[in-house]
Amino acid sequence: MFPKEPSPTLASEATKHAQSYAQNLVNNARAIVENLSLIPMIGGGPTIDYLLNELDRKDRKHLIILDQKVPGIERLGTRTSYGYEYQVADKKITVIDHLVSDSEFSKLSTGNLVLEYFKKFPEGPPKDALISITHGDADSVISALMMRKQIPALPEFGVAVMAADHTFQLNPIADLLQALEATPSVNETVHSLIKTQQEILAADPLHEFRNDLPDNPFHPSLEKSIRNLGLLLQGKELDQDAQAKVQERANARSKWISRIDSGQVVALDNGTTYCLIPETIIHDPCPEFLQALLPQSKIILVFHNPPEDPQFVQVRAILGNAAPDYIALNDGILITEEIIPGFGGRRDAGSNRRNKISLSADPKLVAELIDSNLWKQLQKPSS
Repeated sequence: MFPKEPSPTLASEATKHAQSYAQNLVNNARAIVENLSLIPMIGGGPTIDYLLNELDRKDRKHLIILDQKVPGIERLGTRTSYGYEYQVADKKITVIDHLVSDSEFSKLSTGNLVLEYFKKFPEGPPKDALISITHGDADSVISALMMRKQIPALPEFGVAVMAADHTFQLNPIADLLQALEATPSVNETVHSLIKTQQEILAADPLHEFRNDLPDNPFHPSLEKSIRNLGLLLQGKELDQDAQAKVQERANARSKWISRIDSGQVVALDNGTTYCLIPETIIHDPCPEFLQALLPQSKIILVFHNPPEDPQFVQVRAILGNAAPDYIALNDGILITEEIIPGFGGRRDAGSNRRNKISLSADPKLVAELIDSNLWKQLQKPSS
């Protein structure tokens, strides 16, 4: 019933062209990280004022933030082919991010927009520009390395970030960096026990969380990602712990293939596919693999209990590859508050996890209600 995922294509062209860069990634990962401006993920994203303060703190004039939503940038900034530009006096902020409220950008990954940036500016950004990221998944790492000219701006890297964010096809670069995803750890342990980051910023909008401190745990995890990317691009053996993480990701993909083969994944009439995972999960179930494994699905729903809270019923929703462009998970029509209380996310993915409202309804009924709404949405273009 469900077709198998096509075999992976190795990033041979990226490997060949990036060969001269790869050893530098291995040897100088720490210096590369220290040359980035690491900004913590704060609520809905760092504000323009926060970023301007970052420029003042580091005595710079231009900051480029990658793969991170900046509230209001669509209204405050000027749209370009690669993102949004904001200028005030002699200070400039460039936001290159696929999570903005922009139907064209949201279908891409940030790395693809960085490639557009290099079409406009072949020499790359000014040397003294701050290159900022907030997390270390494949899209952020690849985007930052291209902007810092530590790897060439090649289409093959655009394919890799799309595999990480959208297509979820097998891709060695994407699978490595997603498996090793470097997670920021804000250096505010005492504060975080008492207040959320949002509460801290409400009292002090320009509070410095200082994710860029050299002893921050984000540093070594990001270094590991960059170093092992260099090893991969040279065709060399990965570090042992990195290889173990990549194998975990491969095992998760295999587990999903097994679920599909066993009939645990159910396809409804109008293009909604759902899966209820009854067993205890030790690791995140990585439902994003289903987008590639189920190419005929329009909406994919996964119901499970996260390991950190076994009593919580989490719903993960993903827009399938067969969904028309006008379908959006976050439109409030397809998935209403009544169907999944606390659901939130972006056009192509969302869950009830962030708002911490456990699902109480029967998952089968939830999937059927969403499939019914999907049918109504599918009728609109032809009416």
